[in-house]
Amino acid sequence: MEDEQPSSDSDELPAPKGKPRDRKAREKVKLAMYKIVNNDAGNPVDMLIAASDRVDDLEEKLENAKEAEAKITRITQNLSVAREAYEKIYKKTRPAAEKAAEEEEEEEEESEVS
Repeated sequence: MEDEQPSSDSDELPAPKGKPRDRKAREKVKLAMYKIVNNDAGNPVDMLIAASDRVDDLEEKLENAKEAEAKITRITQNLSVAREAYEKIYKKTRPAAEKAAEEEEEEEEESEVS
């Protein structure tokens, strides 16, 4: 079997480490930048505009991600508060619920015996 790591005399770079999603994002950025450079190499103004547009797009995506992260944080906090409230109510009502369940079982047993 072949060794997956490139040999030291090879010009290949080692496979990037990290999450697959992160690698895909990095590869997309590299590909986009190569396209910008290769397609518009003759016109530096178009190259600059394309790069600027790419920066703007990525900044917008970053802002959207930060907003989503803030929403997740708020939802997580709300979930925590709701769980605490549930636990308090559960602790207060559990004995009464167990007692009611026992009484119900006793009534069913008495009705079966009759």
